[in-house]
Amino acid sequence: MPARDEGGEVRTIRVNVVRNVKSGLLVALSPDMKGLMVAARTEEQIEEELPGAIQEMLEAAGHRVISVTAEPDPKGLPAGFSTTGLIASARLAA
Repeated sequence: MPARDEGGEVRTIRVNVVRNVKSGLLVALSPDMKGLMVAARTEEQIEEELPGAIQEMLEAAGHRVISVTAEPDPKGLPAGFSTTGLIASARLAA
C-alpha cells in the first residue's frame, strides 16, 4: 500500500538481484515492476544504476518522479540463498 506525505506518494518496489553462475553477471529484477531489469558486474553498480532505471520506467508510465532511492532489504534472505534483496522507494508527485 503506497504511503502519502507532504512530499507525494511513496511507492516501494521489491528488487531481487541474481547472479548468472557461468558469467558472474548480476541482474536486478522486480516482482513489483514488470519489465525492470538492470545488469551489472557488482552489487554496487546495481545499486547505482537501479534508481535511474526505475525513474525512467515510472516517467514513461506517466508519473512525475521526485526521487528514487535503493537500499538493501532489511529483512535479508535466509542463510544459504545466493540472491540479494533490495528495496527501492520512488517518491512521486501528487
